[in-house]
Formats: sequence, C-alpha cells, structure tokens
Amino acid sequence: MRSGGVIAYRVPLHQKMAVGALSGVIGISAVFPIDLIKTRIQLAKSSTAAATETTTTAMSGGISIRSVCSTIYAQQGIIGFYRGLGTTAIGMCPEKAIKLGVNDFLRDTFCDYDRTRETMGQQVAAGALTAVVQVLATNPMEVMKIRLQMIDGPSSSSPLAVAKELGIRGLYNGITVTWMRDIPYNVIFFMTYIQLKRALTSSDGHVSQSRVFGSGVAAGVVAAWAGTPMDVVKSRIQMANSPYTNGAVDCMKRLHDEGGWRIFFRGAVPRMAVQGPLYGISLLCFELLNDYSKQTGDQR
Repeated sequence: MRSGGVIAYRVPLHQKMAVGALSGVIGISAVFPIDLIKTRIQLAKSSTAAATETTTTAMSGGISIRSVCSTIYAQQGIIGFYRGLGTTAIGMCPEKAIKLGVNDFLRDTFCDYDRTRETMGQQVAAGALTAVVQVLATNPMEVMKIRLQMIDGPSSSSPLAVAKELGIRGLYNGITVTWMRDIPYNVIFFMTYIQLKRALTSSDGHVSQSRVFGSGVAAGVVAAWAGTPMDVVKSRIQMANSPYTNGAVDCMKRLHDEGGWRIFFRGAVPRMAVQGPLYGISLLCFELLNDYSKQTGDQR
C-alpha cells in the first residue's frame, strides 16, 4: 500500500522475466568479445601439458590475452570476436530472464513484497533457487557457446548443427558442475549487489543510476573471481572431445597436476572484465525497465 490507501502496482513475473531477458541481451552484446577471449584462455593447455600430449591445442604461441587476440584476428578477422554471439544472445534471454526476473520475483514473494523486512536468509534462498532453475534452462546454450567459440578459421557449423550432433544428453553434459558454479555464484552476486545498493541508497529511498551501475559492476567482479575455479572446470568438461570424462573431482585433480592451483584462476581477469560491465549494464537496464513497468502499471 502507498500513502492514501492506493495499492502499488506489482510487476507480474512474466514482465520481470521479459525485462531481465532484454537487459541481458543488451549487456552481453557489449562485452561478448571479452567473453570469447576468456573462454579461449581457459581452454588452452599449459605449456607443460602441451609438450607431453600429442593432441594439438586450439591455439599456439602462448595463452596471453594479446596472443589470443592476434590468433583470432589472423584467422577470422573482426567477425571472429563475435563468433557464437547469436547463440549466446538466444541463451542469454532465458538465463537473464530467470536470473534477474525470477530472483526479483522470489525476493518479493519471500518477504511478502516488503523489502524492508527481507532477511539475508531469504536473499540466499532466492539466489540459490534461481540458479537451480536457471541451469536447467541454460546448460544447452552454454555447451553450444563453448563449442562454437573454440572453432578456428572459417566454419559452416551452426548452433542447430551443433545441437543435432550433441543430442539431448550432450547438451546437458556437465550440468552438475554448472550447478556447482552457479549456485554459489548467484548467492555471492545477489548478496553483494543488494548490500552495496542499499548502502548507496539515500535516506529518502533514492539511488542514482551511476550507483546502480557501480553496484552491478562490483557484484559481477566479486562473483566472477569467486566462481572462476568452477568455471574453468566446467569449460574443460564441456569442451569438444573433452578428456575429462570422470566428473568434476577427477577434472580438478588432473588440472592441478597440469598447472597447480594457478590454473583454476586462468581467465579470471577477462572473466571479471566480462561479468563486471555485463551486470552493471544488465542491472541498470533491469532497474530502469522495471521502474517503467511499475509506472505504466500505476497509471492503468
């Protein structure tokens, strides 16, 4: 209720999800080349492993950001930095619809639409439950994105061809490790964002767009760093012709043997560079569109 006994408009779930989907597409389109570089770095073998294996790596000449960019540009040109964007954007719709829309809906539901009474336990539950549902919807797109991003040179492979080749079982390859990555990621991300945004909100309940953006960037960076080890494991398990077929624990042991603990944070910097601005942009768009939906709803 608002002052004067007027019932405030409640944005329905389907509108929250639509807003989340649109926000995610805008965000990923802006940062996709960095995400592709991150994937390439994570899937490159260490120099020690490469010397002992006969399988050639997808890239040669080191695994620095500069070498990855040079390889992509030399083989595919500028368009190579956007390979897989269509698939990712399609996958981003349900992923961000659930991550942002469903999480917002669950938070409202758990605290009976009174955010002033919301507890940290409710925030944790909303983030974790959102991740469980989210992965069910998005794991196939994650697998296809990795496969398409790791193709060198010109290719006629399409998302449909990759999906047909993999089949249902292949599209859900690594779903357990994806849950292992996304459940703690969501909890860390939303807790960080909520607390930062609240700390930056004035006493009259106003928070500027720049502070919303900054809170989203900071939350994305923190969660991205914390989630990098499991993201590396997930990427290795889901890559084409993956040798890591005995589960996450075996994969972690073999990765440690290959490059020590540092290998689990391979690609952490570009991952943070992706997730920070991605969520800054996405959450700013989500807040603005959500506020617009409430305003237009109030006027009906």
